[in-house]
Amino acid sequence: MLKMNISLCKGRGSLAHNNREFHTPNVDKSRSHLNVIYKQEPLPVAYDKLFGDEIKIYNAKQKRKDRQIPNYMEHIRKSKNGEKLFYEIVVQIGNKYTCNTSTENGELAKKILSEYMIGFETRNPNLYVFNAVLHFDEQTPHLHIDYIPVARGYKNGLQIRNSLDKAFKQQGIDGKGGKQGNSTQHWQELEKKQLATVMERYNWERAPDSGLHQEKMTLSQYKATMRDVENQVKELPEQIEKKTVPFVKDKVLVNVSDLEALELRAKLSITHEQAFEGIQNKMNDKISEVDNYMNEKLAELQIEKEKVEQSKKLASQELTEYKSTKEKYQELYEEQKDLNQLYRATKEENTLLKAENNALKSQIDDLKEEIIKKVQEVSQPLIAQIETLKRKLEDTYKSLANVIKAINMLKYDNINGYKIQNLSKKQDRLIDGLAEYGSKLAKRDKFPDLAEEMKKDMGISNDLKKLIRPKEHDYER
Repeated sequence: MLKMNISLCKGRGSLAHNNREFHTPNVDKSRSHLNVIYKQEPLPVAYDKLFGDEIKIYNAKQKRKDRQIPNYMEHIRKSKNGEKLFYEIVVQIGNKYTCNTSTENGELAKKILSEYMIGFETRNPNLYVFNAVLHFDEQTPHLHIDYIPVARGYKNGLQIRNSLDKAFKQQGIDGKGGKQGNSTQHWQELEKKQLATVMERYNWERAPDSGLHQEKMTLSQYKATMRDVENQVKELPEQIEKKTVPFVKDKVLVNVSDLEALELRAKLSITHEQAFEGIQNKMNDKISEVDNYMNEKLAELQIEKEKVEQSKKLASQELTEYKSTKEKYQELYEEQKDLNQLYRATKEENTLLKAENNALKSQIDDLKEEIIKKVQEVSQPLIAQIETLKRKLEDTYKSLANVIKAINMLKYDNINGYKIQNLSKKQDRLIDGLAEYGSKLAKRDKFPDLAEEMKKDMGISNDLKKLIRPKEHDYER
């Protein structure tokens, strides 16, 4: 199996750099399209998703407003308890010599890192990843994973919080287990083992992190190692006695102690070279890191400069709009002044018109009274005449009703002897026709009761009875 070093360390957390909002000199822009974006969620959105509901519940319970948390993200930013808004790890296999992005090993490293990344959130349920990218536009493929630690189950205050230590503990990781010391280092070692497991599926083996190749060896440790090596070399004898081997020209005999000294000198020389190379690599890394940092800051300054320029443009546009609005406002103001003068003139005219209107109303009221008097004077005799005619008409219809009811007896009376036997059809129809005719006229002239009497009733009125009462000479006959 091919052995490869694993590097897993804390990142600076520059989201603008990770998401290629600007490019540092060590980035090959022509390869940036080969980068892999796993997740890019704005930090405020992630905070609202993780803590928004809990903040609402917490604030609703607070009777004092000064104990409420308006914005949890700002609360963490200003916290003095050591919390960070988010954390970042950078994961890499090999280096620019063993896994360069332009080689097959680089392509395979990209595949391994991608497979490792896919299972990251499943392994770490308390680390919410909001931004994760794989860079393939630098010399060595590597992952930038940005996450927010989420701890739950607090008894007081917020039930859900940003807390790295408790998030690790709830995943079963603490600072007491393993050789790494604190919980973060313990967790990093577990992640390295996980990455090594993925590597094994592709016939790669994790190289040990030890000796001069140990990642955490500082520049001062390298220098101390070199001084120790130099001191050990000084203690070795400068001259080694040697004798030529008989009959063999290219071989010599030396004492065992001298041979051991030679072997030690060779080992120390190699160690010295490795230490020097380590110092040089560290210095190069440090220079590269400073360059990247400076380039990053310059890029950020350029972005800020562009923002300032954009703000200036917006301010200029707003100033132009303000001037235009001011001119329009001035025009409207002048128009309003004219309208105010017109309103005052109209108001005065309206006052005069009201006075005239009141005078006219008074005259109209007087005319009304006069007209009413005239109408009453003319209408009263007419009303009296109408009432008289109405009474006469009613009397006429009553008389007609009495006549028709009497005629009805000629057809329908079986009691008083007025019924005529064996009426012809014409006589029968004549009697009913008279009743129907009278009823129709009475209904037309608004005498409905009399109309009904003509159709249905029969009888002789008292006045008519007096007229048809038998005379004395009738009895004599």
